Amino acid sequence: MSNTFVYADLHYGHQATCTVFKWPDGRPLRPWDTQEEMTETLIQNHNEVVRPHDKVYILGDLVMHKKHLHHFERLNGDLVLIKGNHDIFHLDLYLKYFRDIRACQVIDKCVLTHIPIHPASIERWRMNVHGHLHSNEILLDDGTPDPRYICVSIEQPWMNFRPIAWEELKKVATSRGTDLTLPPPKIV
Repeated sequence: MSNTFVYADLHYGHQATCTVFKWPDGRPLRPWDTQEEMTETLIQNHNEVVRPHDKVYILGDLVMHKKHLHHFERLNGDLVLIKGNHDIFHLDLYLKYFRDIRACQVIDKCVLTHIPIHPASIERWRMNVHGHLHSNEILLDDGTPDPRYICVSIEQPWMNFRPIAWEELKKVATSRGTDLTLPPPKIV
C-alpha cells in the first residue's frame, strides 16, 4: 500500500535559508551552514520516509535558481508540484521531475496550496494545507494557530525537515482542533 506525503518550501540551493533567515530569537531558521549540506540532508530525509510508489505533493518553492532543479531526480515517489511563488521557470523544466504540476489539490475535502487561501474562501474546505510561511503560522486573534490552516513548510517544528504522511498530518490537525470527521459547510 502506498502513502501520500506533503511538504513545502525546500529551497534547494538557497544559501540565504541557511544564513539569513532567522527565528525571532535570532537562531538560524535551518540548522545547516551551507546550502549544499542542506540540500543533501533534505534529499536524504525525503528518501528515508518516501518509498518509490508513494505519492508526494510538494507545495511549492523548490529552488531559487533552475540549476538546482536536477536534485529532484534523486527523490523517491510519484511527485506532484503545487506551484509556489518562486516556481517561476518554464513548465518543461519541472515536468522532467514531476508527474504533474498544479495550482492546488484537494484531498479529503482539504485544499492544498502554496500560499494560504483567503479567509473568505476557507469555508468551503475542512482545512487549508499550505506552505509559504516557513516558520510562521496563521493565528487567531488570541495568538493561537487558526485550526483551519496548517503550514507544512519544512521549518515547522513538527515537520522535522521531512515530508509528512497524510495520515500523520491529520493527527496533527486534530490535535490543533480541526475536526476532519465533519463535512465542510455547504456553500449556498
